[in-house]
Amino acid sequence: MTTSTAVSLALVLLAMPAGGGSPALETQDAPDPLPGDPVFEATMADGSTVRGRIRSLSADGRLELAGEDGDARTVPAGEVVKLSRGIPPSSRVSPDGPVLVFPGGDQIRGQLDSADEREVVLRSSIVGELNVPLDAVLGFTVRAIPEKKAEARTIATLRSEPRTSDLLLLENGDRRLITFTGLTGGELSYLDSDRAMRLPRETVLAIGLDPGLVREPELEGTSLDLILDDGSRLRLLGASAAGARLSGQTTFGSEVQLPLDRVSDAYLLSDRVAYLSDLEATREVTVPYIGPARPARTDGSVLGGPLVVGGRTYVRSLGTQSRSLLAYRLEPNDLRFQARIALDDAAGPLGNVVFRVLVDGQERFASPPIAAGDEPMPVDVDLSGGRFLILATEFGRGGGVRDYAAWIEARLIRAPAEKDAGN
Repeated sequence: MTTSTAVSLALVLLAMPAGGGSPALETQDAPDPLPGDPVFEATMADGSTVRGRIRSLSADGRLELAGEDGDARTVPAGEVVKLSRGIPPSSRVSPDGPVLVFPGGDQIRGQLDSADEREVVLRSSIVGELNVPLDAVLGFTVRAIPEKKAEARTIATLRSEPRTSDLLLLENGDRRLITFTGLTGGELSYLDSDRAMRLPRETVLAIGLDPGLVREPELEGTSLDLILDDGSRLRLLGASAAGARLSGQTTFGSEVQLPLDRVSDAYLLSDRVAYLSDLEATREVTVPYIGPARPARTDGSVLGGPLVVGGRTYVRSLGTQSRSLLAYRLEPNDLRFQARIALDDAAGPLGNVVFRVLVDGQERFASPPIAAGDEPMPVDVDLSGGRFLILATEFGRGGGVRDYAAWIEARLIRAPAEKDAGN
């Protein structure tokens, strides 16, 4: 696709009816680091990064880092986008337990002790024993699934497959709509057409609960989206850190504490950042070179599995194929578009893609051809005054052969909310 073609398609999308500065760093003498304190890289809203150990984190997002240069830096609330250790989840802890699946992307790995019509009891090696209300859960695997792709497929079924009842998935591949009543150490109990039934626990792979009965969490204000080193993902509200421990409240109301050295990544969510994976595209157009037109996927590969780049799984990202255009309506306070671009590992050696970013039909960024194995390339585009953002995934050097693209952590950076006069 030529630049003029991309601009023309972008203008067609726009014609359809619609349905920074660097943060101030205060420097002071740094206290001695605690033994075993992990080092994080903090990504700021202006795109810069700072490395250091977390000395404190307040519930509003104010962060104090003990820098590698020996100074302590205090970063104002709202300026930190992400904290990362650069260590892929599950690199230290093997995924050896069942997974509890929640709305909004959360999932917690642990030992599944029991479940009934009121709650699920799970013991996590990171956050301890959890008594989770059943109406907060989309489903759970009953045993560990060692093969990662098979586990990802099962979790995707629990999370997104439409159903109006509970779903029983068996080890032999059979499935049945049921009414779940309980799970103990030895057996599953359920109702099938009002008949009470029991099955040995070892024959059961997973249980999907009726999504119509699941309570969606209310998420307001600042929160942390944590990726833990056992592959768990956990949202914490009112999170704070002191020393080597992090504490906060889960979306299902439990107060938890966990060691910072079990955190792989932490996304600091506030009104300063809007991830495109949380927004609905105004328009989407996909015209493949040959074969099926695959829609863009949020938090996953365009092929339907996890989005993996360089062996690392990413969330808060978009998976697309060439040639495709995604249009998003901008808000007046949207300042910048930021992401990293790369090829999904599933593309293999034949994939090759060109990425373009347009604002109101005008090209603001164009990548060279990106091949499999290339390091993710940062993108940072000024959105000032724009009405529409267009993300274009175009054919590279091989036509459309395995052009599976990754817009990693694609996000809008927004202006800080104005404080009330006198505050």
